Amino acid sequence: MGRFEQAIYKSGLEAAKYRYNRYLDNIGITDILQASPIPIIRMHPIKTSTQLGAHLTGRRKQLKLSQTDVAQRLSLSQNRLSELESRPETLTVEQLLALLNVLGLEMTLRDPPGGKPKAEW
Repeated sequence: MGRFEQAIYKSGLEAAKYRYNRYLDNIGITDILQASPIPIIRMHPIKTSTQLGAHLTGRRKQLKLSQTDVAQRLSLSQNRLSELESRPETLTVEQLLALLNVLGLEMTLRDPPGGKPKAEW
């Protein structure tokens, strides 16, 4: 192996070690989440009601729960749950917290990384 090939191999190996150590590689994160006995917390920044609805729907489907299953646990009709998923801006805080609980999620509020929050009022 020539110097050029050695340099490429070494830099590729270093990059792989860096991705492994920092868990920056999405495939690595997925593999680690599946194989790790230690719970790894995933954060999903949500800035719009559309993102919230998509995340709630995705989580319900990930858990293989139907709208009817979740609605029954919340004492709602399936139609109302469908509306809440498609128009999450209609959720009350109480309904949101109950839905998060049923889906095994929790809500955390934090300042945005890197500085002062932007006022959007």
